[in-house]
Amino acid sequence: INIKAKNIVYNDINHLIKDLVESFKIYDTYRYILYIKNIIKKFGLEPSNSESYLNARAYYNSLPLSKKDPRLLYTIILYGYNQQIRFNGGHSFNNPVGMRWFNNKVLEKMISFSRIIKEKNIVFKCKEYFELEDYIKRNIFIYMDPPYRLTNGAYNDGKRGFKGWNIKMEETLFNFADKLNDSGKRFMISYVLKHNGKINTQLKDWIKRNGYKLMSIKKSPGIKRKEILIRNYD
Repeated sequence: INIKAKNIVYNDINHLIKDLVESFKIYDTYRYILYIKNIIKKFGLEPSNSESYLNARAYYNSLPLSKKDPRLLYTIILYGYNQQIRFNGGHSFNNPVGMRWFNNKVLEKMISFSRIIKEKNIVFKCKEYFELEDYIKRNIFIYMDPPYRLTNGAYNDGKRGFKGWNIKMEETLFNFADKLNDSGKRFMISYVLKHNGKINTQLKDWIKRNGYKLMSIKKSPGIKRKEILIRNYD
């Protein structure tokens, strides 16, 4: 949101998140705040109140997709654990209750964010990254930070609203990077080459085959993985 650009493309593979971010641009900020306060009052939302929170969450999850208001989702997020965003495989919001709430600091940030996003020329998309080629010009730098295939996380276990991450998806990433390289576009990729004694041989062979530059990232003590940066330029 702070980037200085004439045009911005916001993309998220989870359409609920895309709609959530876009809602701050679409809706009048004052009316948005009124909506939040009405939902808080309707369900009796308050910090650590599990019953009211679960009722609001269950109501949101029960709605058909066309009725899932992103403003309702945002309000529920504010009262969830650490105000995190997490979904299960069926795109049902499943973050447990938390100790945070819609306070003046959150209000201040929301108003600021809403004002800035309304001023900018932003296109909102819900596509795979490789479907955004039309927006990639020759004179730009592409940085990619994909899930790490040798490690497990919320983003690569096939749950919480994501598609997971596997060898096939990794190959798609390699092909996409090769295409960028062939068209003269510079890229950098953060990845893991080794983890708990396992080596990603496909990754190692791909880097060597294409002559890409590899740089190891200094790791913290106790971390049993080799994180790297891959780039196609000097």
